[in-house]
Amino acid sequence: MKGSSKKQNREPISKRLRFEVFKRDAFTCQYCGKTAPNVILEVDHIEPVSKGGKTTMLNLITSCKECNRGKSNIKLSDNSAIEKQQKALLELSEKQEQLRMLLKWRSGLLKIENEELDAVLNNWTRITGYHLTESGMSIIKKQLKDFGVRAVLEAMDIVSGYLIYKKGSVTKDSVELAFNKIKGVCYIRSLPEEKREEYKIIGGLKMLMKKKYYNYNEKWAPILINRFLKNGNSLNELEYIIKESPTYNEWEEVISTYSK
Repeated sequence: MKGSSKKQNREPISKRLRFEVFKRDAFTCQYCGKTAPNVILEVDHIEPVSKGGKTTMLNLITSCKECNRGKSNIKLSDNSAIEKQQKALLELSEKQEQLRMLLKWRSGLLKIENEELDAVLNNWTRITGYHLTESGMSIIKKQLKDFGVRAVLEAMDIVSGYLIYKKGSVTKDSVELAFNKIKGVCYIRSLPEEKREEYKIIGGLKMLMKKKYYNYNEKWAPILINRFLKNGNSLNELEYIIKESPTYNEWEEVISTYSK
């Protein structure tokens, strides 16, 4: 019949299949290497539909509009597109396997982290008789991340020296004081030997001040000491000022002149 032609039945490519092909091929034309959004991407049949090609994942490939139009219904004479597709599939398979390994590793890591947290929480309850609050557990989690389980457990044993017992039970105030010391102990023990020795001396001088001065300021004095040392003054000079200052107010007045 005049004007009539036999039309090849073409199975439509669904949006889902089109997207999967784009993902597999990294949104890159497999003929010229151009990528979106620099070019308009289309899904092309490796084996043309006019020559019996099927609309399946293995017969589809990402092509830019220019390459697809230029190729028309001519089948590629070499295997470059198929090889690229196979390589992409292998890479995708490898990525999926690595992801499964990562998830397995992460699952195991979370299990270890939870076991470490439980061990630390149980240790604290054993030492003090108190359970940590949600806030306390968050702090411990951060310390475990920063210093490790061994350091935190050892620090807990050290700060137990701050616990005060009354009528056979540990006082709540001393438990809070000990808990607040854990981070500092972990930090100091993580320092080089020389720095640790310095902190030990500073701690001794603070104890000396507490015994000597009835009105020793627990919060302000350490700040002044840090400023004093940061300004280049020595521990020997700090000790001399403490010994030569009969009252805390006089010590604070002298030390302040060096700490500005």
